[in-house]
Amino acid sequence: MIILIFTRITGRKRLFTILLAFLMIGSSLLIFSPEVRAGSQVPHSVIAINSDSGFTAANGVTGGTGTASDPYVISGWSIEYQFGSAQLSVSNTRACFVVRNVTAYGRSNGITLSNVTNGRLENLESAGGAAYGSGIGILVTGSNNVSITSVQVSSSGTPREGGGGPGIIIQDSTNVVVANNYIPGNLGTDLSIYGSTNITVTGNYIGGSQMGDGMDLGGSTNVTLSGNSFHNSGLVLGGTATIKSDNTVNGRPLYYYHDCSHLTLAGVPVGQLIVKNCSNVQLSDLSVAGSSIGIAMYGVHNVLMENVSSTSNFVMNLDLGGSTNVTIEHSDFSVMPQNFFDGPGSLDAVSIYSSNTTVVDGSRFDSAQQALHLGSDNNATVSGNTFSNDNGMLCLSSSTSVRIFHNNFLISPDYTWFCLSDTQPGHSWDNGFPSGGNYWSNYTGSDPDNDGIGDTPQPVPGGVYQDRYPLMNPYPASISLTIEFNWTPLYPMTGQTATFIASAVGGVAPYSYSWNFGDGSTGSGRSVTHVYSQGSFSMKVLLTVTDSASPHASQTTLHYLIVHSAPATLAASFTSTSQTGQSSTVVVGQWMRFDATASGGTSPYSYSWNFGDGTTSTGLEVFHTYTSPGTLTVALTINDSGSPQQTASAQKVITVTNSPAVLTASFVHSPSSPQTGQAITFTGTIGGGTPPYSSYWTFGDGSPAVLGSSATHTFPAPGSYLVTFYASDTGSQTASSQQTVTVTSSQPSSSTYILAWQGYDWDGGHEETVHLNGQTVASLPSTGISANGGTWVSFLLNVTSFVVKGTNTLTFTHAGWDCGVSDNVRNLQVTSGTSVVYANSTSYPLSCTQSLTYTFNIGAAPPPPPPLSASFTNSPTTPMVGQSDRFTATASGGVSPYAYAWSFGDGSTGSGASVTHTYSAAGSYTVALTVTDSATPTADKQTVTKSVAVAAPSPPPLGASITYSPANPVAGQIITFSASATGGVSPYSYNWSFSDGTTGVGQFTSHSYSAQGTYTVTVTVSDSASPAQTVTATKSVVVSAPPPLTIGFSYSPSNPVAGSPVTFTSSETGGVPPYSLSWNFGDGTTGVSGSAGHTYSSPGTYSVVFTVKDSASPQNIQTTSQMITVSAPVPSSTYNLSWQGYDWDGGGEVTITLNGHLVTKLPSVNSPQNAGLWASFSLNITAYLVKGTNTLTFTHAGWDCSVSDNVRNLQVTSGTTVIYSNPTVSPLSCTQSLTYTFTI
Repeated sequence: MIILIFTRITGRKRLFTILLAFLMIGSSLLIFSPEVRAGSQVPHSVIAINSDSGFTAANGVTGGTGTASDPYVISGWSIEYQFGSAQLSVSNTRACFVVRNVTAYGRSNGITLSNVTNGRLENLESAGGAAYGSGIGILVTGSNNVSITSVQVSSSGTPREGGGGPGIIIQDSTNVVVANNYIPGNLGTDLSIYGSTNITVTGNYIGGSQMGDGMDLGGSTNVTLSGNSFHNSGLVLGGTATIKSDNTVNGRPLYYYHDCSHLTLAGVPVGQLIVKNCSNVQLSDLSVAGSSIGIAMYGVHNVLMENVSSTSNFVMNLDLGGSTNVTIEHSDFSVMPQNFFDGPGSLDAVSIYSSNTTVVDGSRFDSAQQALHLGSDNNATVSGNTFSNDNGMLCLSSSTSVRIFHNNFLISPDYTWFCLSDTQPGHSWDNGFPSGGNYWSNYTGSDPDNDGIGDTPQPVPGGVYQDRYPLMNPYPASISLTIEFNWTPLYPMTGQTATFIASAVGGVAPYSYSWNFGDGSTGSGRSVTHVYSQGSFSMKVLLTVTDSASPHASQTTLHYLIVHSAPATLAASFTSTSQTGQSSTVVVGQWMRFDATASGGTSPYSYSWNFGDGTTSTGLEVFHTYTSPGTLTVALTINDSGSPQQTASAQKVITVTNSPAVLTASFVHSPSSPQTGQAITFTGTIGGGTPPYSSYWTFGDGSPAVLGSSATHTFPAPGSYLVTFYASDTGSQTASSQQTVTVTSSQPSSSTYILAWQGYDWDGGHEETVHLNGQTVASLPSTGISANGGTWVSFLLNVTSFVVKGTNTLTFTHAGWDCGVSDNVRNLQVTSGTSVVYANSTSYPLSCTQSLTYTFNIGAAPPPPPPLSASFTNSPTTPMVGQSDRFTATASGGVSPYAYAWSFGDGSTGSGASVTHTYSAAGSYTVALTVTDSATPTADKQTVTKSVAVAAPSPPPLGASITYSPANPVAGQIITFSASATGGVSPYSYNWSFSDGTTGVGQFTSHSYSAQGTYTVTVTVSDSASPAQTVTATKSVVVSAPPPLTIGFSYSPSNPVAGSPVTFTSSETGGVPPYSLSWNFGDGTTGVSGSAGHTYSSPGTYSVVFTVKDSASPQNIQTTSQMITVSAPVPSSTYNLSWQGYDWDGGGEVTITLNGHLVTKLPSVNSPQNAGLWASFSLNITAYLVKGTNTLTFTHAGWDCSVSDNVRNLQVTSGTTVIYSNPTVSPLSCTQSLTYTFTI
């Protein structure tokens, strides 16, 4: 069993250790299904290379020699879910190597590099951990000079087995580059770098870790981060790093400040904020969501954080450590998502540790796991905050002198008191009397004197402390109304549903929400959806939230959306090319290449093939070999990456035919022993192949070739001639047959030649046959002669017409019957007149199994044959891998017929004058041909060799196209350009020219034009083939002049009062977004953002100036102003409310609100003595009044409805002055509330 130990760095310490091997997570939540492979791949067993000697073909090495200029290549393999510590591992080597076009999905680790130097991983897919937490996608440990580029790592488990693990871990390594990778959805941290140096991380997509951490730099140094895009994740900084400004989290900047002073950050979009070793820091009007740690501050001093929303981050909303004099007020740290690794209650929304003099005031903690954790913290103040729906509310560990008062602890009925406890000395849980302690929603004490403070203490879990003065009502929130909204998807397309969700804190709930979507459409409600009909780079979305206070408070915020125009309709097509160059026909056993082309839609694309014979494949370019004939429909399906996804298909009919038999050729000639001047008939025979056939003859004597399958030829002079019969069919096969024909001179004279001999036991009719020079002379005896049995008999033949000049061959053969006695021959002579040409008196046996041969010469012997020679050709001369190559031999001299033996240089052999061979790998092969003739008694042999270069299949042609957004840009507006490449060999490089003297690089780039006009944008795409292919695509872009910049603003309330907040809401159209906004409030203070809040300290008339700068070049600037009159605040008198209530007998039966604020619920306890009677009540309502109109409301609880709880004799007084009086008896029931209005 492999146990992987992960530790999370949270700034203060290693917070916890997780033994991943023992995690129990439901597999139904962890599904990863790879769809797109880097190219055609072949299944392979586990690859484990443990030294330089391990780079072998058996270990998946497909090329290279291990040098820097020619590295070992491991490519084209699919290794999935096999047993082993890793699907592919390389260790203990200094050889140069590259792993590409590989899929490695592991039960444990996907790919492991250990103690290697000069290794590259590129264009591949890897995932670890089919068992829960058991593996890593890519692990690099103890290595140097390693690059990981253009890979996809997603260790989120498998459909079959669930599980999952971390994405990429770089450990104890140096000089590592991690670039342009796609690392989504891992169960553990997406990218971890531990104890390593000189690491470059650039251009990566990092997101969706179910543990919450996108990248963890644990104790690493000299790490450079640039151009990375974090999604639903972020950075955990545990070492030293250079973090450039082009890193983003959820499309917003990742800010990193260190060793600084007087830092101010206000009203800007923030993806994640990290501040380290800075002083005099002011953070305001910020919103962070969906990161790992939303805001992290370490070693900071003299900090004010106000009106900040850091919510819904996956690990922590705020991490503050080793700091002094930090004040956090009027902020929102709500919502901590359930974390698969850590579970509910184990992560902090806000963690403050090893710090001194920290103030957390007037902030909100809702739906967190552990809301606020103070660890080893001294002299902290926690006041005016609201804790609700939290598993753990306030956690104190090893902290001293913490003051806790005026907080609202809204505890649910099933709350288990996890974390909300205190057993350490030196803390205070109230602010004394009459200020009071905290509001506890589960407090069971009473307040008979109606002073707002319970008369019995509230015990604090732990048994050490108690809140001596618990508040009877929630503490009035001092948070001004703060709002924010998020949306999905981040970049919606036209026609796609976008969801907008608002959040509001502070002010007086409930809230009303009003939306302006920037295209003339509006909406209402906290969560709304909208569909855009046209694209825009700067769609301005406004949210206005109004609370229930009297007067109402209102806030407006805005964001600019990029709405992409819907892509063109996805189209699919493909070409097919057989091994012999045919587009729609292929022979069984030969490959056919299919090349896909996609246009429109949203790249990247996935390609799926169905070959019509029950087999499938994926990839841009695929090869397939059919095993049986037929007419089959090949179907290509292409899916794009858009949302919603587009699908397109294309089909083509392919005819598969059986492979024809090998073409053969042979011939005979007559006579078999020709003489000069004699006409010889040559007859050829052709078999196999594909008829009809073509054929011709060459006779080896310099005469012209003769067409046809038969021919007649006369040789003018004696000698040995190499006659060749050539044949070809309509299927491009060729064959040939060769024989050496010996031609002798005609008879030297008119001499007569007599053959005489004696035969023993020649008694059967035609029992013996006599041949001379291959021709039958006679069959003897002509009839059966029994008298010849067992005795010698003389025979005589005239053989004049059968002899030739030179060597003559005489043969006796037995018929094959009457085999009991050997029919011997003796006293054989050949005579011409009185001359004995040849004589042999020896007695030789002639039997059914043994023939008898004599040779003799007449005149001079023929010359010996010329020396044996051999050569061969191949077609095509430079074949491709998988292509059939035909080899054709030519032999001359020696004695025909010939035998041909081939060695193809790859371990394969063959025989025959014409053969075919198919190479399975590219390279240079030495082909050897050995020709053996038929000379006797010793055959001659000749061997010739030739080098044959086998090329890899040529890639499909490289193609490129351009899209851009917005479709109708204006001068100064940022235009996003996207290039798509097809064919060739990935990865591709992209170079842009914008025809205004500027250039760019990368598949995606952006540019803005300073003037209107028509511009020709050019992208040049180069692939990775050798040699590289290059293609250029152009697009004409029409840039219009922007509309004029127009601005304005409004404010609320319309009659502001000194000391009360005023909300200013802007409007801006035209020009070139995004805009820079600034305010001058006329009292020496300023502000930024589209919705600004300001409080005037004294009455008067002020000139408010609003200035907007757009993003055009040159920049447009507009300014507008309004005069605002601020009245004096309500006098600081004391106001009392009194009345009589009828049948007010049920505890908390009637709720009293003033200007939207909850004043109290009465009676505080069940009061049966009030049933059916009038009872008097009074309240101090000073804190709830406003200058101007006030609204007082009585609401019945909705139970005990049988009797109307009437109200009469209601008065509002200030000292002895009656402000308002209404003696009328008014009904108050379960279905009828009661409202009074009066003016201060």
